[in-house]
Amino acid sequence: MSPVRKLFLSPDERQQVVQSITDIALPGQSFYILLLLAGLIATFGLLANSTATVIGAMVVAPLMGPIFGITLGLVTGERSILSSALLAELSGIVIVILLGWLVGQLPLLPDYGSEILGRTQPTVLDLVAALVSGAAGAYCWVNPRVNNAIAGVAIAVALVPPLATCGLLLASGAYRLALGALLLFTANFVAIQFAAAVIFLLAGLRHVDPQAQEKTPLPRLLNALGPGLLGLLVLGALMTRTLVQVIEERRLDSAIRSQLQADLAGFDGAALEEFHYKRMADGGLDLIASVLTPRPLAAQDVARLETLLIESCGCDIHLVVRSLISSDTDRSGRVYVTSEELRESQEQAQRRAAQEEASSIISAELAEVRGAVLAGLNIDGTLDAPLFSANVETPEVIAPYHVAFIQERLRQRMGKPARLRINSILTHVAEADGYVYKDKVDPSSPEELMLQAKAETALRRELMELLPGTSILSFDLAVAPADLESMPDGTPGTQAPAALELTTSVRSSRILMADDVMILEKKLRATLERPVSLLVDSSVGAVASSSGLLQP
Repeated sequence: MSPVRKLFLSPDERQQVVQSITDIALPGQSFYILLLLAGLIATFGLLANSTATVIGAMVVAPLMGPIFGITLGLVTGERSILSSALLAELSGIVIVILLGWLVGQLPLLPDYGSEILGRTQPTVLDLVAALVSGAAGAYCWVNPRVNNAIAGVAIAVALVPPLATCGLLLASGAYRLALGALLLFTANFVAIQFAAAVIFLLAGLRHVDPQAQEKTPLPRLLNALGPGLLGLLVLGALMTRTLVQVIEERRLDSAIRSQLQADLAGFDGAALEEFHYKRMADGGLDLIASVLTPRPLAAQDVARLETLLIESCGCDIHLVVRSLISSDTDRSGRVYVTSEELRESQEQAQRRAAQEEASSIISAELAEVRGAVLAGLNIDGTLDAPLFSANVETPEVIAPYHVAFIQERLRQRMGKPARLRINSILTHVAEADGYVYKDKVDPSSPEELMLQAKAETALRRELMELLPGTSILSFDLAVAPADLESMPDGTPGTQAPAALELTTSVRSSRILMADDVMILEKKLRATLERPVSLLVDSSVGAVASSSGLLQP
């Protein structure tokens, strides 16, 4: 006898197989408990994007049993089995979809991952896989020696996960995607039913009803295979079209990616990050490409990329490039530096070198002026003929002839027709015994110090009356030698009060004119009761805050 077991069953084996399929096809308490558990496992596994959890739901799911029951009813003509199995399958479909919809109403759900989206666009390949899996499952039932492989068949064909996906997508309002998930379940259902019908017929599970034996073979075959074959033809045509669309989309994706990557290779440091598109009503594409680049792509660059894409893909494309500014650095510094950036960097380095050289020369020349310090230096103009603007803190103004002397030194040392401007910022450095860097003899006696304080206070008061908001930056007092007053007959008389020479730097909203100084001198003479000579150095400025312009 051949070791290969015959596919045809004996009457006893046929009766045993029919009874086994009938038991799993009829709905009962265990059927609905397993269905609810499988639905929950599949739903949360899909939300967690966990393949292992979804596989677990496939093993637990009892929906394949009613499909075999439907097939058995069609093959054998047992209408009671057919109706009970149909009721179990339809109720199972509704329960799992409703369960997924209810879970989808929960707040704070994660975004849908690949496990969900991968079940929304079935193709004819899924139909073929379901056909083979259905044949394997049916063969396991008619051959008890391989019956333990039925769990693997349940894993191979997804029944509960597409239904759970459909419910979740219905809850989120994604009706087109939900229809795709339902189409996947329908394809699996029809393919399993048709493949199982073929296997059952080959195994000899024909009509057991004696009245049905009178039917001719052709009507029996039509009853058993007709519904499944019709469903396969319709679904096959529909899903073949879907497969063609998927292949076209993948080819288009590949063409767009290849073209963009090739074109972006001409831009230093530019790399395609991602892209997505949508089809317009006229059949064209609205394409957005995100590009990592050290500098934004110009409009003319995008126009050139768009033209090349249109030529490559053969359809109208509107391209938008989203430039994601990036900076690549290696151990030597920045990578992908343009010639313009390199030129600017070199020019800045040359300007810094020229500024440092000029600063050294000017500081050395200012050493001849007591108390003069270079506070800042700016460089304007070209490097061939630079203009240096120096801010110098000094107790006395740097005269033009001194500026000309330093400028000539700059030209000799740097070998360039440099120009120099010096902004003298008058400063007065004081110590306890008087001002530093002053040639005049500062007051040292208590009487002279009191006189200086009285004179400064009087001047401050008179300035505020004359021009409100004026502040004194520095104040200096010198006492001129006293003169003897002469009598009318020419004989020497009493000693006249010593004259005061006042020098002050003020900050005000306008320059104090000669008439202003004359008024101040007159009032100071009356207050101090002695001759006063006043010299005022005006600095015009204002102080601003967030609330407005303040008085200086």
